[in-house]
This record gives sequence, C-alpha cells and structure tokens, in this order.
Amino acid sequence: MKRHDALVSLSSDHHTGLLWARKLKDATPESAQSDPEQLAEEFLSEWYEDINPHFRREEEILLPYFAREGDFTHESIRKMLQQHIILRRDVAKLRENVTVNLLVKIGDTLHEHIRHEERTVFPLIEEQTSEKILQKIYAELDE
Repeated sequence: MKRHDALVSLSSDHHTGLLWARKLKDATPESAQSDPEQLAEEFLSEWYEDINPHFRREEEILLPYFAREGDFTHESIRKMLQQHIILRRDVAKLRENVTVNLLVKIGDTLHEHIRHEERTVFPLIEEQTSEKILQKIYAELDE
C-alpha cells in the first residue's frame, strides 16, 4: 500500500518491528534453538534504540498534528495508544523476569499493533489530515 510521504518513515520502522514480532512469537517452549535470556536482551536493546522512540514520535509528533484536524477520539487511536501502554508494561515485566510466554505475548501484541496502525490508523490519518499538516508531520519526523 502506498503511504503518504509523511508516514513513510514510520511505516518503514514497522518492517523491523514485524521481524522482531516474528522472532518473539517463535520463542515457544518447544523451540530449543533460541535462548530466551539472549533473545530478551537483544529485543530490549532494539526496544530502547528503535521501538520505544518510534512510539514517542507517534505520540509527540504524529498524533498532536493529526488532532488539529482529525478525530483523535476515534476508537482506532485509542486502541493504538492502549497497545503502546500494554507493550511498555510488558517490556517492564520482561526486564524483571524473562519468560518464554512473555516473549511470545509481546511478539503477538507487537504484531497486532503494527498491523492495526498500517491497516487502520495510518489510512485514517491520511484521510482526515490536510496536505499542509501532512507536510508539517513529514518535516518534523524527517529531522
């Protein structure tokens, strides 16, 4: 699906997020090839380097600009923010206690979250936001 230039960088981040979601979802108890502690360490590094900063760009840049013209009370926006909170909560739990079940849960939630943004949130933003505001989003995300 063709994204407006304003959302391309965020959409591009989703590719890496989906790769991590797959790795985490594959960390089943039956999969002896992955060391849960090592996987958690690698994921947490990615979380702090890229995933959580991505959430912050959405919350601090994308959504405030969208709220100027779009329906920021839309259910899909609420769901997006709830998923951010759930993922942050589960990552905090992961830092305290690594379990395969929690790795899989985070993978499932991350996958669902990215799909939700790509299929629902981003089209909503593209539909309800003027070109002028989309250009402001693009400029600020591009910095």
